[in-house]
Amino acid sequence: MLTRKELKNLFRLKTKKFRRKEQRFIVEGARSIEELLGSDWQVELLLHCASFEENAMIENVLRKARQKGIPTEEIEREILGRISDTVTSSGVVCIAKVKSISEEEFLKKSPRTVLILDEVGDPGNLGTLIRTADAAGIGGVILSENTVELYSPKVVRSSMGSIFHLDTARTSDLAQFLSKLKKNGFKIVASVVKNGESYYEMDYSGRICLVIGNEVEGVRDSVLKMADQMVSIPIYGKAESLNASVAGGILMYEIVGKNV
Repeated sequence: MLTRKELKNLFRLKTKKFRRKEQRFIVEGARSIEELLGSDWQVELLLHCASFEENAMIENVLRKARQKGIPTEEIEREILGRISDTVTSSGVVCIAKVKSISEEEFLKKSPRTVLILDEVGDPGNLGTLIRTADAAGIGGVILSENTVELYSPKVVRSSMGSIFHLDTARTSDLAQFLSKLKKNGFKIVASVVKNGESYYEMDYSGRICLVIGNEVEGVRDSVLKMADQMVSIPIYGKAESLNASVAGGILMYEIVGKNV
């Protein structure tokens, strides 16, 4: 049984400050936990509520966790709800360890395509972009220093487990990292709302790094100056622009489709 102090620490994992201090985070939902358990990420604990155990997916993740020797703990529904970040708990949560990868380790894996997110601020957009990058077969994702936290509960949920399959690193100096990519033969392609080359006419051969910027401000000028090309998606209706995750999805699939 969890002690009062242990429970208090689990509740505190809902805050960014405590997640950073503890290097732990919460994963909610049977589907995301199933992806976590199928990865090489370290899992400390699985918490579940008995009233949900007739759910086949929850029974499956409990079985997998026990097979891997991961401690499981049954707790009251009310307590689980306090740990959960959602209004209605799915009945199961995991506590996982943060997994960090350095810029050097990232580059050693020699990805063919890279997605860079420059100060993306919405957790839902970040999670969706990572999920789409995973689906499209992008080689890895780099987050700029001021991009929203990777281990935010909303990012983890909206990625639907893709953060456990895709190499994701954070850089403290994006300009310097872009220079490294250029030295490794990457062409830097920055997404802009207007005045870029049409996305379906661009040459995507070779190693490509796609940069998606902030939802309001776009890609920073200092980053645009390092871009080899700028790309735009035509707007045919009255909308001013596309959502960052939608634009990123269109461009990622175009890049991968023309780079096969």
